[in-house]
Amino acid sequence: MKFLMKSAYIMIAIVLGYAALLTSANAAPTKGELRHFVTEQVYGAYPNCSPDNRDTVGDHMWCTDRALVLLDDQLNDLYQDVMHKFRLLDNKRAKIRDVQRQWINFRDSECIYEDSTDGMFSSSKCVLNNIALSIHYLNRLKKIQFDADGLKAMDEVIADYHDAVS
Repeated sequence: MKFLMKSAYIMIAIVLGYAALLTSANAAPTKGELRHFVTEQVYGAYPNCSPDNRDTVGDHMWCTDRALVLLDDQLNDLYQDVMHKFRLLDNKRAKIRDVQRQWINFRDSECIYEDSTDGMFSSSKCVLNNIALSIHYLNRLKKIQFDADGLKAMDEVIADYHDAVS
């Protein structure tokens, strides 16, 4: 009897865990998830950029520059992939292009600071997190299948992306 009860609890936990995973895959990413994504990508490509390996301000600046280029390249490649995938759906492509342009304005308004005497400054951490945000939504679009459910999902992801950058 105990074995059956234990098995039932395990099955319930598995089902609930799987349901949570499915729900979170479609939810807007948290700031912590975005930071984790950035960290995984950068440390994977540049292991010397982990905090334990950066000894100087110069090391930190070098790593930040590499991170920005790395994620920006990933974003550009992913955007091209998504636009190619939707090449036969002009209306969806236009919506994706519009929300991507909206994201650019959002990123700039969030991360670039103007000072009347010294010019413009940007927060690299902010830019990296915003690139990760765009990658999140473009990845969701790239994974969508072209079927009845997929067509509905496309509009939902585009709307979610729009809401995230509004």
